[in-house]
Order: sequence, then C-alpha cells, then structure tokens
Amino acid sequence: MSYHDSRIAVVRVSRTDLLGETMSSVRIWLDEQKIQPAEFKTAVDAEGLTCTIGFLSVEEADRFRAQFDV
Repeated sequence: MSYHDSRIAVVRVSRTDLLGETMSSVRIWLDEQKIQPAEFKTAVDAEGLTCTIGFLSVEEADRFRAQFDV
C-alpha cells in the first residue's frame, strides 16, 4: 500500500496529546467495528507520533477517517 492509497488513514498524535487515550480509542473502535487493519505503522518525529493504518477496503478507511476526523 502506498501513502496515497485511499485505503490508508493517517493519525497524528502530537506531543501534547495523550497517546494512550488516542490509541485506546482507535483500538476500541476497530474492535467494535470488527475491523482488522491490513497494516499498522508508526513513526516518531520532533512533533509527535504518526500512525499509518492500512485497511482492506476504501469503505473501512472512509469509516475510520469519519470517526476520527483524519
């Protein structure tokens, strides 16, 4: 999957955000929706954490983006 693939969603967690809360919210939502990400990558930089999540379908990615406003 490439970064510009419509099945990819990117979540930014800044240094001032609560990482545990954010990741917990993502995991709970995925579990409730019975969605298993196809890919999950993280990267850390000076601004915070970036989570790149790949989904099996565009519809799953769109639902995720709508829920988390990304």
